[in-house]
Amino acid sequence: MARVLWVSNETPDSKGQGGQRRQFFQLREVVGRGHEVTLCTLAGSQSDAEVRQHAHVIRTSTRWRGRVPRIGHPLLLRRLAQERWDAAVVAHTESWPTFRGAIREGPTPSWVDLHNVLGRDVDGLRTRWDDMERQICAEASVVSVCSEQERERLLSQQPDDEARVVVMNHGLDPHEWDELRSPRARPVVKLFGNWQWDPNRRGLHWFLTEVWPRVNIEEARCEIAGTGAVIPSSCGRTVTFVGRVPSVSQWAGDAWAVAVPVINGVGAPVKYLEALATRAPVLSTPDGAPMARNDAALVSDDATKWTQTLRRLLGGSGPPADTGVNPTMFSWENATAPLLQWLEDF
Repeated sequence: MARVLWVSNETPDSKGQGGQRRQFFQLREVVGRGHEVTLCTLAGSQSDAEVRQHAHVIRTSTRWRGRVPRIGHPLLLRRLAQERWDAAVVAHTESWPTFRGAIREGPTPSWVDLHNVLGRDVDGLRTRWDDMERQICAEASVVSVCSEQERERLLSQQPDDEARVVVMNHGLDPHEWDELRSPRARPVVKLFGNWQWDPNRRGLHWFLTEVWPRVNIEEARCEIAGTGAVIPSSCGRTVTFVGRVPSVSQWAGDAWAVAVPVINGVGAPVKYLEALATRAPVLSTPDGAPMARNDAALVSDDATKWTQTLRRLLGGSGPPADTGVNPTMFSWENATAPLLQWLEDF
């Protein structure tokens, strides 16, 4: 059993945003293997009630009222650095400058899960994250990213670090997706996500202006769940924004198709795997589909191909058949395997 220090700007939470969910299920898998985890995360509005069932939790704040640096934070990092840990996990690039001091002063092996590669944006231009990712690759024992595409992006900047950069895919909880699909009588395509995130926002605008108007099936409807969606008035009554839903799996269970339009995005959207888990046919842009592309009905950024595919899926005499995708293929146990294997050495 390893004694693990886990640090993050975000608080792991199965009901949170994608990064919070990724961390929660990873941490739960680590604890499930018998390891002891102490989590240090920033204080704030994010709930730690759920993760406290699996780890000892320490909350810290870097600034008082958002302005004055708190002396307590560097003191906490110093104390953590002096303790004996078998391993340390840093979740997300953004957490590195906040918690690096808890690791660098000691000989603790460290695993940094970048999640998304933020350096060198989609246009190939240098960003403020390049130097930080270079520092992480120089100091961490292992660096993980969420897809093979992200690994290639990182290694294009850090070619000497190939042996230490690994892929730790996204996953999902199969128990959240064990309900049978039950398509409704009228054809409907569904989309879900945080539409305030620029790649999602661009993708949704493209879908609603370049694709959906050309589908033109009288009975077909488009429903969108999540936060921050902007619906063009030209869509009329054929598009409905329902906001947040209690359970995405239940809400999406009656879809004839699920769409994942992501444009100029970094990382790997968790929602792609969740879309596949609905067992409805999935359409995605290449930026939205980091893996398992053969399980999708279409992976393309061609609006004409999207239109043709949706006409076929929504214009038949009945709903398309289930895809047969088995959500257990994408379990967090499988996704977290590289980290679990690494911890077995301690």
